[in-house]
Amino acid sequence: MKPITLTLHAFGPFQGTQTIDFSTLSDDGIFLITGKTGAGKTTVFDAISFALYGEPSGSVRQSDSLKSDFAPLSETCWTELCFLSQNERYTIRRAPQQTVLKRNGEPRVVSSSAALTLPDGEIVSGKSEVDQKVIEILGLTKDQFRKIVLLPQGEFRSFLDADSKTRQEIFRRIFSTERYARFTETLGEQSKALERRCRELSAANEGVLQTLATEDGEIRSMLEADTVDLPLLTKKLKRSLDLRQKEAEEHKARLNKLRNELASIDLKEAESVNRKLAELEQVRGTLLELECQRPGYERKKERAGRLRQVQTLSVLERQMMDAKKRLDETTVLLHDVEGALPKARKIFGEASSLLAQSQRKQEGLPTLSSQIANLDNAIQLLSECREKEKALAQCLLQSKALAKQWEILHLLTQRASLWTQTDILREKQQKLSVLPEIVSAYKQALEAADRASAQYVDILNRYASRQAGELAKSLRPGEPCPVCGSREHPAPASLEGLPSKEEMSESHQTMMSVREDAQEQTVECTRALSCIADQGDWNIHRDDLLSLIEREQNAAREEEALLRKQIVSIEEELCLLGAESALQNTNCLSTDHLAAKQSDIQSRQAVYHAKQEALEAALQELSAKIPEGSEGDLTKQRNAIQKQITSINEEALRAQQDYQESALQKDRLEKQMETLIAARADETVHLRTATEAFLNELSAAGYLSAEFYQVEKAELPSLPALEAEVREYEDTLQRNQILSEKLAAEVGGKKPFPLPEMRQRQQTLSIQLTDAENSFFCLQSSIQQDETALSYLSKNLAYLQKADEQFRTVGTLYKLAAGMNQKNLSFERFVLGGFFDQIIENANLRLLALSSGRYSVSRKHSKEKGRRASGLDLEVLDVYTGKYRGTNTLSGGESFLTSLALALAVADVISAVSGGVEVSTMFIDEGFGSLDAESLEIAVESLLSLRESGRLIGIISHVQSLSDFIPARIEITASPKGSTVKTVC
Repeated sequence: MKPITLTLHAFGPFQGTQTIDFSTLSDDGIFLITGKTGAGKTTVFDAISFALYGEPSGSVRQSDSLKSDFAPLSETCWTELCFLSQNERYTIRRAPQQTVLKRNGEPRVVSSSAALTLPDGEIVSGKSEVDQKVIEILGLTKDQFRKIVLLPQGEFRSFLDADSKTRQEIFRRIFSTERYARFTETLGEQSKALERRCRELSAANEGVLQTLATEDGEIRSMLEADTVDLPLLTKKLKRSLDLRQKEAEEHKARLNKLRNELASIDLKEAESVNRKLAELEQVRGTLLELECQRPGYERKKERAGRLRQVQTLSVLERQMMDAKKRLDETTVLLHDVEGALPKARKIFGEASSLLAQSQRKQEGLPTLSSQIANLDNAIQLLSECREKEKALAQCLLQSKALAKQWEILHLLTQRASLWTQTDILREKQQKLSVLPEIVSAYKQALEAADRASAQYVDILNRYASRQAGELAKSLRPGEPCPVCGSREHPAPASLEGLPSKEEMSESHQTMMSVREDAQEQTVECTRALSCIADQGDWNIHRDDLLSLIEREQNAAREEEALLRKQIVSIEEELCLLGAESALQNTNCLSTDHLAAKQSDIQSRQAVYHAKQEALEAALQELSAKIPEGSEGDLTKQRNAIQKQITSINEEALRAQQDYQESALQKDRLEKQMETLIAARADETVHLRTATEAFLNELSAAGYLSAEFYQVEKAELPSLPALEAEVREYEDTLQRNQILSEKLAAEVGGKKPFPLPEMRQRQQTLSIQLTDAENSFFCLQSSIQQDETALSYLSKNLAYLQKADEQFRTVGTLYKLAAGMNQKNLSFERFVLGGFFDQIIENANLRLLALSSGRYSVSRKHSKEKGRRASGLDLEVLDVYTGKYRGTNTLSGGESFLTSLALALAVADVISAVSGGVEVSTMFIDEGFGSLDAESLEIAVESLLSLRESGRLIGIISHVQSLSDFIPARIEITASPKGSTVKTVC
């Protein structure tokens, strides 16, 4: 990952928008980030880490505290990073969770957000989705990024002191060794599965052995033993099954014999034949009785035929009577209509006359409607006039209310302004109250810095004298002095009482530390002075600064008391105006808000004034149009005319309805009369036809007169019973004849069977067959059960032997790959050890140079205590002592140099080995201050040598001498309004 630009908005100590262009620093390859303490140097690294992973670089800073205190509460804090990875450009923008003000002044919490723009323009949004995509692009998690790419302040040695397990997690993603871990996990899963399979097969065999049905004593004894020899047991079980198979065949032969004998006895057939012979005898007796009854039923059948003829005549007679009835009814209706028609015609004539009269009256309705319209218009004008008078009165009341509100708001605005001035004075007094303490601390720090500088200058001068003493030690009599060239050395310089190089370095470090403290006190004092209004003439070096502060405090208190008197006076005026509640409700309102409300009231007053003028003009215009008379008089005139119109309309409506009803009644009667005349003619024809049909049928039936027909007609109710009796006789005779023929054919000359003897023999054979079947079934079941068990045991025995052999092989491999060995070294850590050796070898090339050949690191090969992971732990070889020791025993400067060498080596090896992880940028926050001058120079030369690799190195440091080696830098300047960024190439 190589950054291109970083944009900060309201982030950390930066108030507005600040942009850092890293592309201008790429040519130098290494750059500094400089600035005073608290200016925001580390914030640059925090912003990069937050943009990529949503969290700052250090472990003490939280993402919800990143918003700048210099920015207004309405501003939103965000950061945007544009970077290259694998030569593809990405842009990521994040904003932390923060509190901002709404337009109405109320605070609201804004959730965190994240958006990543990919090289193809696709945008990934959502915190979790962006986090996952960044890890996929960079190949590093947040913790791995902080240990390899970004070394935060105070945490540069975390990778150096990491244990094997932590390094394994870091290297796994870098060197893509997940497959070795998955291989080990797969071996473990297979080992557990095989072990479980062996247990399942053994348990299944035990369950099958418990189901054996054999009664063989030798086999039962083997089953009761503690351990069972399955191969021997299966052989004995097979021999037992062979013997029982022979016994089963003998039982089967006996069963077949009993079944055949029992099948030959057919009781059902015998019972059926006996039953049919008895039934045939009974049917033949019934047929004899029916033949004797035949003559009587023949006479009944003839009588039924005669009555059916009478039934046909009765239908024709009924049709003739119905036709006569309809003719009589039609004649009666026709007579009624002939009587009502003249009366209907008279009513129709009267209704026509009334309708003509009402139509003549309706011709005068338009004149009456015009009069009503004129009266309605006059009434409407009067109503509008009343409404406008009410609106005008309301407008005047509202104008007066607004004038009072404006006066109250004017006083509230003055009161709010005075309170704002009071708050400013109170804040100024608070700042003035802490100034004496800050000024005293500042002067003490300056005095301490002066003393440390004087002490260092003294030691430096004495150390220069020591250089002459060091040179004098190498002088030999007769040899020329390397300084003056003289061969005589009468008074060589002495080293006694002069400081060493270490003492000079210690004094220099003490001086620099005290100077930094003094600089911090100077910055704090200057900031405190700059925060109190307009004291531009207050120089930090003035002797009378404390007395000036006291005078300023007294002036602020007097001014605040005066302002409070003015506020009390304004509040008394508000109470006189009845605005006590407004005093409480407007305490939280700003002056701008009150001014806005005043402007709103003035706008509304102008609107009401214009509305008042318009209403007065409209009233004058309406008064000229309204006729004389009150609204009540006009309404009475209108109601009288309306009543007259309503009466005319109602009279016309009644006349029209009467005319229509009378016309409908007359037309209905005329049409009904025509219909009835035609119907009477039709009914006369129907009666004549029906009478002729009845008489003809009566004559055809042989009746000489209607009296004989009526006598026989009286017997018609007995016809259904007579027909049913004849039909039942014929059906019974036919059914018995058919049954007699069928039974005679089925028995076919057979004789009755001896049923009691046949039942006794069948019962005896059934008992014998049941006993034989039960015995055979029990024997056969035991054979089948043991055969199944034998087959299952034989198959499971082979499976168990194979699974046990596989379990021993896979289990051994799993223990070896999982690190369950003498060195606690897993397969993955063994592979990673090869990569780690390359990193260590590369790191030692730099570390030997950085430590002047004193230190080198190596991988520990000894086993850790207990079950702790081993194989990726580090130890340091101290050439001075010739012994190995832990990395946690290194001093601050030594650990920094070692961590720096390791970080550079990790980046080199990753670039050479891993295609998915690119470490083209490294950021270092502090650590150089722990180095002496010689080590600092060596460390910088080592970093400068990385220019050729195209890698970008960013360093935060207070060490001033670094600027001599590294000209490219990012300068961060603090001010009372927030920090600013400047890039110097």
